[in-house]
Amino acid sequence: MSATTPDPLQRIEAALKRMAESPGFEGAVLATADGLVLATHGRLQGDAVAACAASLALDSKASLSTIGENAPTELMVWNDTQVWYQTRMPSTHLVLAVSSDHNHAGALRLAVRRELVELRDALTTL
Repeated sequence: MSATTPDPLQRIEAALKRMAESPGFEGAVLATADGLVLATHGRLQGDAVAACAASLALDSKASLSTIGENAPTELMVWNDTQVWYQTRMPSTHLVLAVSSDHNHAGALRLAVRRELVELRDALTTL
């Protein structure tokens, strides 16, 4: 009896759900570099969050290029009530996640990073 491989979209959804184990997790989006939604979980829903992820990536790249630096692969941004974490995958896809727990920003980063291999593998089989 052979085991079936889960559908790539199910694997992506499961990875995003596992990110929710981070304290204060509110949501995550997997987006293309040009701002198209591939998957979301939690309160981050719709095209606007994917566009936000793409804009953060482009704007930070442009800002760093003014001083001769390469584009960032990771960003963490705090506002009054949340911490945002974004990472660019080797495939150029973006993951943007948000938590309401400032004290556990590192946990948010680790929760996302621990799922990057699974996301990468699932994306290659789409």
